[in-house]
Amino acid sequence: MFLAGVVFFVGGMLETISLAKSILLGEPEWFIFIPYYAQAHPGAILGLAMIINGLSLMIFGLASGMNYSKNRSWYMQELRKAKLFGGGYDAGQNCKKCT
Repeated sequence: MFLAGVVFFVGGMLETISLAKSILLGEPEWFIFIPYYAQAHPGAILGLAMIINGLSLMIFGLASGMNYSKNRSWYMQELRKAKLFGGGYDAGQNCKKCT
C-alpha cells in the first residue's frame, strides 16, 4: 500500500506541476509541500485528488505495516516460548514415546 501511495503522490505532483507549462495556468500555490490550483480545472482536480489519495495510502500503509510487524513479533515470541518449555517436537531428537 505504501508503494501505491508513493506512485499516486508522485503522479499527482507531476500532474499539478506540469499544468503550469502546458495549460499556462500560472505557477501553483503551495500548502507546505503540496502544490494546488484554486481554479476548477480538470487537471488540477485530478492532481489534487491523486496527491490526497497518495498521502492517505502512504499513511495507511505505514500504519498497517507497523501493526503486522507487531503481530508477527508477538507470534514469534510465542513460538520461542513454546519451544523453550518443551511444547514442541524436535525432528532431530530421538523420541521413544512419539513412535
